[in-house]
Amino acid sequence: MPTIQWTNDSELVSVETEKQQALQEPSFSNVSEEELPFGERLGRNFDSFMTYVCFPEEQIDFDCFPEERNLEALDPVTGIVEKESQHERLGISIRKMEDGRIIIYKINEDSMFVDTDLEVGMKIISINDEACPPTVPETIATLKLAKDIVKIVAEPQRDGIVVDDAQREGVPGERALANRNTVSFTDYFTSSYTEYENAITNMSINKMLEAVTGLEAFSEEDICIEKESKAEKLGVALMQSKTSNNIYVNHVWENSKFAAAGLKAGVKVLKINGQYCPASLNETVSLLNTAEGKLNLTVIVDDNFCYELDETFMMNGKKLANKTTIRLQKEKDEPIGMLLRKYEDREGIFVRKLSEDGKAAKTSLKPHMKILLINGQRCPQNMEDCTQMISEIEGELKIVAVSNIPDELMEPVAA
Repeated sequence: MPTIQWTNDSELVSVETEKQQALQEPSFSNVSEEELPFGERLGRNFDSFMTYVCFPEEQIDFDCFPEERNLEALDPVTGIVEKESQHERLGISIRKMEDGRIIIYKINEDSMFVDTDLEVGMKIISINDEACPPTVPETIATLKLAKDIVKIVAEPQRDGIVVDDAQREGVPGERALANRNTVSFTDYFTSSYTEYENAITNMSINKMLEAVTGLEAFSEEDICIEKESKAEKLGVALMQSKTSNNIYVNHVWENSKFAAAGLKAGVKVLKINGQYCPASLNETVSLLNTAEGKLNLTVIVDDNFCYELDETFMMNGKKLANKTTIRLQKEKDEPIGMLLRKYEDREGIFVRKLSEDGKAAKTSLKPHMKILLINGQRCPQNMEDCTQMISEIEGELKIVAVSNIPDELMEPVAA
């Protein structure tokens, strides 16, 4: 395989934008080029690719096929930190990939793990010598509940490159669009910015990221239904965070077409019929209500959904729900005076009743509130599991709940 080298030769880039000209070459101090991960060699910014590119000396086309990535297993890395208390923040984020891996998604600058050998993208193998749980909530709970010492063993992976020197016909932009999982690096780095700007705009951003860098992004899903008329109700309720402007699915009625198609509460709406979701909730609702015929939603499945909820949710310009966070101290198996219930036609666990002399009644919790998080972990959707989780907590119990959403507010979007 030919060697890879950085270049800023203007002949390799036919068009440079002002933004690209202002970019500085990435600096990797004290790290040899051969030791850099594939994603680092390329850089993590699409704009920087055009100015400072990873280019083969012999100009062979390099294609990275996600399903054929050659992952070279390296020795596991161990990161050990001490926690002063059970509730101390560790400063790391994790994510579950499509292939089931639980990876380190982010390490904050003030994280205790900054001084360890753990890095973003590593697969978590074990936590305190126990196998890493298969889900994000379970993994978060394991990390939060760990006392004194947190030991994470992770597996670094290095992407290989699949070489393909076959001749191609047509312009690069059309070739990129012809196969959404394949991007020729030679095409990308020697073509005009305008041409590939069109390709990037039309291709799924996640597929582009995955194809170019070999790194998986958020998981996208397409949910498609047939809407018989504009007046047909969709059976789905949306909400919007005031800070991020993201549109989320808050509730899906069980007897709706979207429920049958597999739409779940908690996903972020990315596109509607191929067009990016409007930044306004009212515009999104109007777009859904006026649609007729095929209606396709592209959604992002984000395990961290519950952690992004804003204090107040709005829908159709009306106040939808208030988020309440309560904290109380309890012993293991100690009752807190809270009865729960689950509705047949609604997802989630709700507060049914609060005992007057119970600890929960002395907080801001109210009957009919929906429980979102329990000590940072998403509330189980099973009554027994939820009750057991609360019962087993010793020390601080933190519950995040939202007021029950009135049916009348759902009417413009659902039912």
